[in-house]
Amino acid sequence: MQTTGGRIVLTMMSPTAHHGLNVVRIRRQIETRTPEVMALHNTNMGDPADW
Repeated sequence: MQTTGGRIVLTMMSPTAHHGLNVVRIRRQIETRTPEVMALHNTNMGDPADW
């Protein structure tokens, strides 16, 4: 996900081991700093425009 011209743009990518490891590391950092928040990953989200 990135911001471009004030808009949030989601770019789909193929999952890789490196990407998955980065996601887990970021999730742990979020949960450590904000224990009241649960960070989810592997939610298999899709673009509603494609439904």
